[in-house]
Amino acid sequence: MKVALVEFIGTFFLIFSIGVAAVLGVAGEWAPFAIVATLIGVIYAGGHISRAQYNPVITLAFFLTKRDSAKMALAIFAAEILAAVVASLIINTIFASTEVAKEVVTFPARNTATILTAEFIFTFGLTFVILNVAIARGTEGNGFYGLAIGAIVLGAILTVGSISLASLNPAVTLALIMMGVLNPVDCWMHLLPQVLAALLATYTFIYTAPMKD
Repeated sequence: MKVALVEFIGTFFLIFSIGVAAVLGVAGEWAPFAIVATLIGVIYAGGHISRAQYNPVITLAFFLTKRDSAKMALAIFAAEILAAVVASLIINTIFASTEVAKEVVTFPARNTATILTAEFIFTFGLTFVILNVAIARGTEGNGFYGLAIGAIVLGAILTVGSISLASLNPAVTLALIMMGVLNPVDCWMHLLPQVLAALLATYTFIYTAPMKD
């Protein structure tokens, strides 16, 4: 329960920051930095308790690398999804009056390959970075893991945010649907590459990097 609670808190703050700073436009051009600053903060807050996953595909990666049991992974997954729902509901109700601009984004068919590729590449990068700084034997006990994860997320937002929204996270994808940014019929373009990329990154990591005992 303690791990699940920490995962709920961290995921909630990540989704809340995305919703207010980016979706509602409160932070304007600084939205990527507001999101990443929040993410880095909650990573360091929860890293020693739950490994600061805050992302169902990262939870899948930790399960596949035998860092979490199936029971633990399911509890974390539920906490992450619940956090996305609660944060989205708060933003849609209490914070709706602060909205600057929000439109349902629909992606034309010609952009499907670009969206799939963007989500795949950076979800792979995010998963690979997290595994290497969190459970690789060569980086054990490091103090830079939060900065490394924040850096790849910032890079993703600035590089492909305008292409695929740089979701990289099924909980974020769910929140974007609930907040009316992402059309539900287009969610497969996010979820499919996220899962496939996380699987590829996990097995690449297993092959290339020795894990902590």
